Amino acid sequence: MLLWCWLLFVFARHLGEAASSNFVHINQCESFSSQELSNSTRPQPSSSSSSPAGSNPTAGDVDVKGNAPRPHIVLVLFDDLGYHDLGSFTTEKRHQCNCPVMSHLMESGVRLSNFYALPTCSPTRAALMTGRYPFRYGAHFLVAAGLAGHQGFVPVGEPFLPERLRDAGYATYMVGKWHLGFSRLDVAPTGRGFQEFYGKYHGMGDHWTHSVNGSVDSDMGSVWPGHPDYLPHDGVLDLHHERWEVKDGKPRHMLKHIIDQNGTHSSDVFGSQAVRMIQSHDPRQPMFLYLAFQAPHYPVQNPAGTEERHLHIPGMQRRKWCGSISHIDDNVGRVVAALKANHDMWKNTLFIALSDNGGDIRPGASNHPYRGQKGSVWEGGTKTPAFVFSADEELLPAAVRGTTNPGLGHVTDLLPTLVRLAGGDIRPTSTGPLDGVDQWDSWRSRSVVSKRKDMVYNFDNIGLANYIILTSNDMLDATSILTPQKAKESREGLPRLRVDSLGNAPEQHEAIRVGRWKLIKGLPGRGDWYGTNPLASELGKEPLDAALYDLLESGGPFRDMSIGDGGQARVARERLASSEAVHSTLKKLWLFDLEADPTERNDLSAKEPEIVATLERRLDSYRPHIADSIFAMPFERWTAETVLRAEAMSRGSVKRIPGSHIRVQDWWDYEGTDIQSKL
Repeated sequence: MLLWCWLLFVFARHLGEAASSNFVHINQCESFSSQELSNSTRPQPSSSSSSPAGSNPTAGDVDVKGNAPRPHIVLVLFDDLGYHDLGSFTTEKRHQCNCPVMSHLMESGVRLSNFYALPTCSPTRAALMTGRYPFRYGAHFLVAAGLAGHQGFVPVGEPFLPERLRDAGYATYMVGKWHLGFSRLDVAPTGRGFQEFYGKYHGMGDHWTHSVNGSVDSDMGSVWPGHPDYLPHDGVLDLHHERWEVKDGKPRHMLKHIIDQNGTHSSDVFGSQAVRMIQSHDPRQPMFLYLAFQAPHYPVQNPAGTEERHLHIPGMQRRKWCGSISHIDDNVGRVVAALKANHDMWKNTLFIALSDNGGDIRPGASNHPYRGQKGSVWEGGTKTPAFVFSADEELLPAAVRGTTNPGLGHVTDLLPTLVRLAGGDIRPTSTGPLDGVDQWDSWRSRSVVSKRKDMVYNFDNIGLANYIILTSNDMLDATSILTPQKAKESREGLPRLRVDSLGNAPEQHEAIRVGRWKLIKGLPGRGDWYGTNPLASELGKEPLDAALYDLLESGGPFRDMSIGDGGQARVARERLASSEAVHSTLKKLWLFDLEADPTERNDLSAKEPEIVATLERRLDSYRPHIADSIFAMPFERWTAETVLRAEAMSRGSVKRIPGSHIRVQDWWDYEGTDIQSKL
């Protein structure tokens, strides 16, 4: 099993057990049937700083058609989608996933072929929401999990995208996966600018039961309720509805748990709720809808019939993975239809889609033609299939429709681009400068080049391997501070892991791009080329094992695989048994000319030492601005008393609905009545 996927499995065991230590009272917390949503009132704007700000639209705010003069914005985020996974995004047709709706939008819109995210989930979501590199506020390492991550992966005070759009007069809605903290209101979605949220707080879970349970990946879940092999998992329910309401002239906040969607796939749940929000929205007010699908993130629980759309693909696992993606495509089609049905909001909508990181190859993703995968700073771990579409030719002129924009772009660019388009304020705040740049002019004109000339891929100044040691020893528990004994065990364990993993586990590393040049320093982990169907040769039954270098060297069944130059193949083949030998064998410096060599096959670090030195200085210029990792705080900063108090609050927030086997987790600071069903 790939080390990265194993690490995610280890962390997932603890997703329902992490905690926070701050207290904010909430108005109501109860279980909730989705049927009741049809009877709920439409959320209204409020001037309260903690509730959705803005004013109701006036006649001066609308055009003669009744539509908002500023565009409605729909931003779709996929989870772990690979560069070669989104329908016709790439020109390579072999093993393509079937996405007719989004393929049509891409063919009538603009593909962004050089757009980047962060290597992992929560850092990308943080960058999207803030327009700033996550290392500036401690969100650059791993994900929003553990004792500190759930208390908020972005410090309170960093202005979020929905807050800026709300202040510009937009109605703000979110559906889907949050993964930026949930322990209290000010770190939950409706505390950070959304007037309504329906979705999940955690990073993963069962797509059918909506429970948090790390064991779902052990059987890959590629079945559906009613299938003889389907195993529903007993975990904490992670499906919630937050919204601001106005009652008796006063804003009131509601938090409810959704208990009646067991057996409905997450993509259908989120698609349906996005449709509901669109249907209830007053089109005279500009709308921002953030739709963050949980799929295709493992477990690969594609609905029945979706695999059969991909019989052209050899290998069951890739077919199932593509089935999950085509199922997302179905729900994107439902969203488009809802926008057309509500006073033709679609004519005035800007639609943007991208993935949160590179694809995870073990469950079936492909990042072809790039090397690496999710969790790495290689191009395959950070480059995302992204596109923009609008039916409005004033927004997206005919001259750019159906084109591919090769300009350099980054997920931090979405905040200044969208806020400027919405007429909002993109000035820096007291938290620091924006790292994103406004890309709109370059996206809508073939004669305007991207303003972005450089970008930081990420800093991992801690070393992922250190935390593999901690979690593999069950140290992420109620006493998860880095005691002297645990630090000693970690130091002793790292050399063993380096040998046992054949050098595949990433350690400290960093990467930057300036113009055409990309520099990687340190130990970023394995970086092979896995082709259009990484699992085809394994018949979809087993993941691509770390030792299958003969397969890679042969080119694989489709001649599109290769071994990376990091030294891991030599470690495996020579059976190096000492940490020192492994460390000295692993390569630690790369320089690529991405304009001439976009797939990172020709390292120029030895030939261009002056360019290496220049890029090293650029990296050094950012180093003083790297904040302490939020994820690592319990290990490195917290006292034992703080850890124990936080852990107790987390466990105390997990409750069982009376008369039911269902367990739910409230905000950790909630102290109130028993949870009662309102079915």
